[in-house]
This record gives sequence, structure tokens and C-alpha cells, in this order.
Amino acid sequence: MEQFLKDNILVSIGNTFTHFGIVKSLQEKFDCNLYAISDAEKWSERFLEDQKIINFEKIWYFSFQTKDILGKPDMDYLKEFEKKYKINLWQTAFVDRKINYFNRYYNFSHDEILLIMEQACRLCEKVLEESKPKFLFIKTTVSHNDHLLYQMCQNLGIKILMLRPSRFGFKSIISQEIDKLDSIDIQIKNKSELEPKEYLKKFNFRTEIEQIKTNYKIGWNKKMKSFFNFVLNNKIEDFRNLGKTRKNILLKNTAIRLHFRKKSMKSFVDKNSIYDIKNNIPFVYFPLHKEPERSLLIGAPFYTNQLEVIENIAKSLPVKYRLFVKDHPAMLKTTMWVRSKNFYKQIIDLPNVELIHHSVNQDEILEKCKLVITIKGSSALEAAIENKPSIIFNDADFTEISSIFTLKSIEELPITIKNALKTKVKKSEVVQYLKKIDDNSVEHNTVELMYGFEKIFPYPGFNQDPEYSEDKIVSYLEKYRDSFDKLAEEHIRKIKILSKN
Repeated sequence: MEQFLKDNILVSIGNTFTHFGIVKSLQEKFDCNLYAISDAEKWSERFLEDQKIINFEKIWYFSFQTKDILGKPDMDYLKEFEKKYKINLWQTAFVDRKINYFNRYYNFSHDEILLIMEQACRLCEKVLEESKPKFLFIKTTVSHNDHLLYQMCQNLGIKILMLRPSRFGFKSIISQEIDKLDSIDIQIKNKSELEPKEYLKKFNFRTEIEQIKTNYKIGWNKKMKSFFNFVLNNKIEDFRNLGKTRKNILLKNTAIRLHFRKKSMKSFVDKNSIYDIKNNIPFVYFPLHKEPERSLLIGAPFYTNQLEVIENIAKSLPVKYRLFVKDHPAMLKTTMWVRSKNFYKQIIDLPNVELIHHSVNQDEILEKCKLVITIKGSSALEAAIENKPSIIFNDADFTEISSIFTLKSIEELPITIKNALKTKVKKSEVVQYLKKIDDNSVEHNTVELMYGFEKIFPYPGFNQDPEYSEDKIVSYLEKYRDSFDKLAEEHIRKIKILSKN
């Protein structure tokens, strides 16, 4: 056993237990002090308390700290916290779909939100003071809890190892920031020739996502059983379930009501979309993001109103161009977050905007468009691979490619569009970026790892407890041992590099 690593490591554990598996492999190879903070549901917290698989020095739980939202927040504390850590707490609060406008069951008041944030701030400070970590292991942040912890560690100089998806299928990256490749880790070991289109075809993230549909489906009977179990036995244990009364669930979550809303929306989209893209029409392409989505809430928090973005693009186009908009395929398939018919009507009412039907192949659109504009999507990178310029509204790790323009302010959109339309893609820059991804990512099946867990421990829904046991966890860890070993080794490699620097 190697003995060089004696540092404290704080691990953020979520519902799918990916980091639990990584740390299980890590502790077998290195001697270190392990601490954990869990943002998982109650069922996994009970398991973590009793498990003997990993020797954690101490474990903290976010949900235990967020039960009480009565009273007044300590504004002096929050003010000093913002100053100390250089964190905008309101912006951090709005990233959480359980707190913001995506919560269909409960509207949190000003004081309630700040009380939730205060408790999270105090817990994070306590955890960091007691664990004194040199490294934080964390997945891509999606809630106010983990994003707050991530920001605090950034400002305290704690080294972050964030396991995040690359923009390609079957590849994950470990980096200190979500939207940057670690410059200290760029080695370009891959000296061979690399063809961008072939690379995208081989590591297409849509292929990986497709496996979700085929490999992981919850039967309708299980959904209905879970639904009625919760309606009959629901109990509120923390703020995440506020408003989930029997009445609200029956009124706001009925499958029949949502089914007819989706049917009405789909009928409108089918009748008012274009299916055939003419070659003689110069157009700019804007793909909508699905909602709710991290890339909007955290990645581009000031551009979450996509209708407003579309209108601003339409106003900024040169006179001979049109704007073609296509919805994210997931939004046309989901029942939970169906857009309103009025949403699409406002798009097609703009005189120089057309709605592309979601069945039209994106490759055809990229081939025929003159420019891609996206808020924070991978379509900007795909455009570069297809030899088309693009504009993105916030930095990403691929904006080092000169044909991908990062918008500095909305007022600069018209001139940025004109400059982008005149720009040629430099294939050498695209190849260089792909080599960086190739040399600094871990190749493994992310979907299989995540949904393999949920197959073994199917979540009943509505805050119910799944069947959970240490024997099943051990079975899961052994089944995917190769993946966890590979991810643990990549964490160790990053720790060595960060320690040297």
C-alpha cells in the first residue's frame, strides 16, 4: 500500500452513490482520512450511518439541518458570509429547483429561502472547520447545498476534484472547475491524427443518453403504486417536501391532466413547425435547452428566460437572415415539465423566426445553417466540428476554439453575430481541443454506472424508502468494480498533480 497520501478528503455523496464506490476503491489503495457530507435522501442516510464498508471519520447530512424554516434569518451572519466567501447567496438559492419556480407544490417566502440558505451555510462552515480537507470529491453541482460547498472550497483554496461529464459520450472529466480543463493537466499525449467528425460519432453523448430509455424504465404499475402509497402515507421531513399535500399532489400531478396538456401542446407544435429546411434560406440556428437543467440554472443564471433570449436574437439578426428554433427532444417526451402551447406561440409570432419540428435531424440543421447560437449547450462544439461558427452566452471549456464566440453582454449581440458569420473554423483548434479531452478524460459508461445502481435500488418515488441493504451495496460495488477502480485511479492521478502544484 502506498503511503504518500495522508491528507483529509471530504466526499460529497448523492443518491446514486457513485462517489461511495470511488472512495471504496480509493481507500484500498491509499492511506487517508475520509469525511463525508450527504445530500442524499433519507433512505441512503440511514444506510451511511450503519455501513461498515468505508471507514469515514465523520459524516454530516444536509437534510438534518434544513427542517426548521420558521422564524427570521440572521441577516448579519448572511451578510458577513457573503463578504467572507465572495458568494452571492440569492444566485446560489435560485439554482435549486426545489426552491425556485420549478417547485410546483410550494412557493417559498423571502425569509424561508434565507433560513434554508443560512442553515446550509452554517453546516458547510462546520464541516470544513472540523474536517479541514485538502481535497473535495464532488459530482457536478445541481443543488444549492453542493454548489454552496463547491464555491466555499474554491474561495478557501481547497483543491476540488469535480467528476463531471465531458461533452462526449462515455467520457468523464475530473477538474477543479465545471467549465474549464485544468491547464496543469494538459499534456497532449495523443500525437496521432484525429478526425473531429469520426471522434464525435464514436463518442456521441446522444448514444449514451439513449441507453437511459432502453436500459432503465420504471413500469407504469410501479409508478401508480408509489403514487398512491405516498398519497395515503405522506409525511414531511424537510423543506424539500413542503407543499406535497394529498390535495396538491392530486390536483397538480395527475397523469390525466398532464397527459391532455402534453397532447394539446404536441398537436400545436406538429401543425406549426417546419419539417423541410430549404437550401436557399440563410438562417441562424438556436436549439432550446430542456428545463429544468443545470446548464441554465447554474451555467447561465441570467439567461434562463429562453423566450426573452430568442426575441433578443431575432432583434439582432442581419436583415437577410432568419432564426430557426428547435426544441430539445426531451421536452416533447416528458410529461412532468410540458411547456405551454403559448410558449411556442410566442416563438412563431416573431416575424423572422421559424419553429423547426423536433423530428428534424440535428445533423441536417447544422449542415444547412450559417451560425449556431446557444445559451450553454454542446451544439456550439458540434457546430465547430461541422465547420460552422457559433455564439455561446457563458464560458465553457471549448470556448478556446476561436470560432466559438462568448457573448460579453446582450448589447453586443448584433455585432457579435456579424463577426461570427464572417469567421472560419480552424480545424487545427478543434483537433487540439479534442486531444485535450481525449488525454484528460476517463472512458467509462456513465449511464450504465448510474442506472445500474437504480436498477438494483429502484426509487419508489414521492420520498418513499426503497429496499436497501449492505449486501446489495456490496454486490453493486463488485459488479462495477472495474469502473470504480478506473475512476479512483484517475482521482489519485489528479491528487498527485495538484499536490505538486
